[in-house]
Amino acid sequence: MRRVKSSNEFFDILDQIGDNKFVTIGYVTGANLDIPKVQRKNPLTNRMKGYEDYSSFGEEIGALVKITSYNMRYRKRGIIGKQYKDYKNSANAIRGEYGLPPIGDKENDYKERMNFGGGIDTYKGGNEALAGHSYNPQNTYGVVPKSVTYAINKEGHIVKALSKEEILPYLKKKRAIDGVSALQKMGVEEDRIKEYIQKIENLKFQYKNFEANSILWIAATVNGEKIVYINDNLARTVNDININPQDFIKIANERYQKDLMQLQENVRKTVIRLTESDMIRIINESVKSIIREMSEFKNNNNYSHFAVNKTTGKIVNGWDYAGEDPEDLRQFKRDYFINDLIDNDLNPKEYKIVTDKFLRRQGIDPDDNNNWANN
Repeated sequence: MRRVKSSNEFFDILDQIGDNKFVTIGYVTGANLDIPKVQRKNPLTNRMKGYEDYSSFGEEIGALVKITSYNMRYRKRGIIGKQYKDYKNSANAIRGEYGLPPIGDKENDYKERMNFGGGIDTYKGGNEALAGHSYNPQNTYGVVPKSVTYAINKEGHIVKALSKEEILPYLKKKRAIDGVSALQKMGVEEDRIKEYIQKIENLKFQYKNFEANSILWIAATVNGEKIVYINDNLARTVNDININPQDFIKIANERYQKDLMQLQENVRKTVIRLTESDMIRIINESVKSIIREMSEFKNNNNYSHFAVNKTTGKIVNGWDYAGEDPEDLRQFKRDYFINDLIDNDLNPKEYKIVTDKFLRRQGIDPDDNNNWANN
């Protein structure tokens, strides 16, 4: 196993030899829950400021921090840049059809390419606090992240991992696709808004900019070699509290081992096993179609049950419970399904659990990636 020293080095390795390879990224952010606020004086400015009230989680709790694991296919930074440009052009064309302004530049768009291997993106906007920060953008469309939320005390140490039941009352409603709110304010009919949502979804692009200082670990298996990065210089401030990196590094050392095993399983599942009839078929196909088939990623791994968004009709998750007693699945729905939705930051009230047969009767093919989304 190879340990690398920085996320920039890790991504540069993948840029050289690992495009479209499975990778897992552990990422640290604020929990972003709907927490009530209290007013108290900010010691830095001596002015009143709204702070989240964490008293329901414990008297000494100073902030909530979320560690999210993204299990995904890594794309080279140059490829992502082109994909984002193409997406932005296509999305702006769609927005124009509905009377919406084009997508404007965000803070993350103000970057410059620095000389490191294949080049890294560093911030060059007007926010001094972000000066020198480096980023690695990826397309996370179709990725179902898994998250654990931790309560930390006012010294930045982890107190405990919060249970799903503790988090559920504070889940925020999933953010709508950009432009939906504007269309609603314009009085656009619901059917036309759904049409707009579908067109944007069909672009299959969700831009995620991974900030290097907030990456806790990265794990990948490339050409049989295990590569791991653990961020010994983790830097994250949440609710004015500097989180203690050692507590999170301990979690990283536990998690990346599991991620490597999962990555190897993903690779195993994507290996195509050829029978004699397959060989005959391959002979009659072009090389181009073979390459496309071998590289295609399938969301459906022979799942028997699926979670479907009640509004969009899109599949967001799947489970293989073909051998389970249907009565157990109904009686213990929370254990089999609901807890997974909560782990993935999905509000269970917004989704229905259905079987493979039910989906197909409704004319929805779970083998078609177009019928999947990440929320």
